[in-house]
Amino acid sequence: MVPTSVKNICHPVILMWKMMLFTYGFPGVKQQIYALIILLFSFVIWVFGIVLMNSLSWRVWEFDKEGILIAFIGLWKAQYYVRGGISGSAHIIVVESKISSDWTHAIELEYAKDLMVLVNFLQSAALILCTVAFIVSRLKTTYPDFLQFYYRTSAVLLLLSSGCVALAVSWNYAMDISGQSTLDFPLSFSVDKEDVIKKHLSHVFPLGMVTAALSLLNSTLCFGYMCFTKPKSVAPSDVP
Repeated sequence: MVPTSVKNICHPVILMWKMMLFTYGFPGVKQQIYALIILLFSFVIWVFGIVLMNSLSWRVWEFDKEGILIAFIGLWKAQYYVRGGISGSAHIIVVESKISSDWTHAIELEYAKDLMVLVNFLQSAALILCTVAFIVSRLKTTYPDFLQFYYRTSAVLLLLSSGCVALAVSWNYAMDISGQSTLDFPLSFSVDKEDVIKKHLSHVFPLGMVTAALSLLNSTLCFGYMCFTKPKSVAPSDVP
């Protein structure tokens, strides 16, 4: 028995594959579908990259303290929940703090910042190129050299993006789980790294790996699309 969740994930992929097989005998239609799939994947990858870069869940630490209950740490700022009380009634306050020079920085998160900024640039450039290429591919007049250049460039950008995302999230995850990270709170905080009782797995690592896999897949599709845009060779007998 195949789990329902696996079926739900695989269903869109199977439909896409059947659609591509159905259009095998129609090169023009197949070319348009390929271009549309590449454009949609590029947009999804770009959105995932924005979500990752702005996420506050690169580290999720739970504490054994009366004050701070749990902290969500991102690349540029942190958010933590503090238990407080007014007039005898207990409530939880959400506090945000920028990760400044007062923090003990971790080298993997510093590199992750630079990598995610680079990823955002690469994904944005790839999305623009794929959008322009899709528009040009729908014109009646074909421009094979133009399309080949745009899709080749997009493939390289997406390939680099895939590697950067995978490196950023996997390095962060490995250092966090192994306990080798040097990240720590400022001295003004009522807790420090030693008070952590549980480290939660957030959406950052799985989403990052999905983004890297989609970028790699889309890069492969871009290279594959160039098969449709190869300039047709002219036979000597056709030359006047």
